[in-house]
Order: sequence, then structure tokens, then C-alpha cells
Amino acid sequence: MKSFKAFRLDTANHLLWRDGDRVPLTPKGFDVLAYLVENVGQVMTRDKILEALWPETCQFRGPQKVHSGNPEGFEGPARQAGIH
Repeated sequence: MKSFKAFRLDTANHLLWRDGDRVPLTPKGFDVLAYLVENVGQVMTRDKILEALWPETCQFRGPQKVHSGNPEGFEGPARQAGIH
């Protein structure tokens, strides 16, 4: 269990909690958030994230988004937690 600001990241059960309420995340959204939390303080490039979370599809180097989550799926909790 990792805690940051009002959030708790339960990596054993793949759950994110905010002030005791469960925050819905897609499975890949959880993976991205967990990876960023585990590597806090390190510079994360798109290539590093793609290589870590999508190793079998990491050959394309053109413009792309790492995660196209909706605000409730990843971006909202991440921004509120100070992860940009």
C-alpha cells in the first residue's frame, strides 16, 4: 500500500482509494499510475513508460499518447495527487 496526499494505492488488489472512497480506474490506468508512483522522483519519458508497460508493442516511435484515460480513469486522480 502506497499513500500520497489523500490517496492510497493498493497494489496487491489493484485499487485506488481517495479519502476512503474507491476511485474507478481501468486496468491499464492503474498500471500507469502504479508505475509512476513506484518511480516517483525519476524522469519518465514516453519511451520508458511504453517499454515498461507495453514491451511487446514498443517498436513504434511516432506521435502517440501513453494513456488515453478519461478524467475519472486516470488523469483526475493523478493530477490531484500532483502527478503530471
